[in-house]
Amino acid sequence: MRPPARINSRAARAAPFLSAVALIALCLHGLGVQRQPADTKYLARVAAAIDAIPYRIGPLVGTDAAPTPAAVRLLKPNRILQRCYTDPQTGASLTLLLVHCADVRDMLGHYPPVCYPAHGWLMDDSAAVDIAIEGSHAPARLYQFSRSGDDIDQRMSVLSFFVLPGSDSPVVADMDALVRAARSPGAAGLGAAQVQIVATRSLIQGAQADLTDIALRAIEPSIRTIAGGPHS
Repeated sequence: MRPPARINSRAARAAPFLSAVALIALCLHGLGVQRQPADTKYLARVAAAIDAIPYRIGPLVGTDAAPTPAAVRLLKPNRILQRCYTDPQTGASLTLLLVHCADVRDMLGHYPPVCYPAHGWLMDDSAAVDIAIEGSHAPARLYQFSRSGDDIDQRMSVLSFFVLPGSDSPVVADMDALVRAARSPGAAGLGAAQVQIVATRSLIQGAQADLTDIALRAIEPSIRTIAGGPHS
């Protein structure tokens, strides 16, 4: 199998988390709601669960990329993980992005329809999809992006969802649920996580689905910890 085309490394590192529009949204939604003290023990459990995500999942071997300083300043994250998983036999790869913020408002506006176009990607399509988390179905969104430059056409898909603790259905597909949580001091202070699984479109559909399922199973313990909230 031919190795997939690489996404421009600088743009790939920055795109998931950086956007002037996102910063504006953060300021607007954060007005008038007092921040609550974070539960430090819960934040430590979440950080440890994210740190425990394995480097080897099925045939894939992971390599970390450091988050940009600008992403850290904007998101004020409890933890950011950005890791490329590659099958050394075939060259097939996925990038896993997982960021957890102690306050929901720090994540407002940071999601694929805003951040990727802000870095030169054209959103070609967006569709609601179901994903399997611990044996149950959960909502997510699958975005398709493309861009052209230097005589090279680049295409990729981004599977995206959020995790909000303190709910019977903590996995949500879009930003609307985060906006609602941000308006409540209690809910905002519980924090939130965003997960993205990024794949180049050179992967055949079946291989992409299989590798995505492997990645989702690998992060289930961290999702469970985040969803459980401070009192789990």
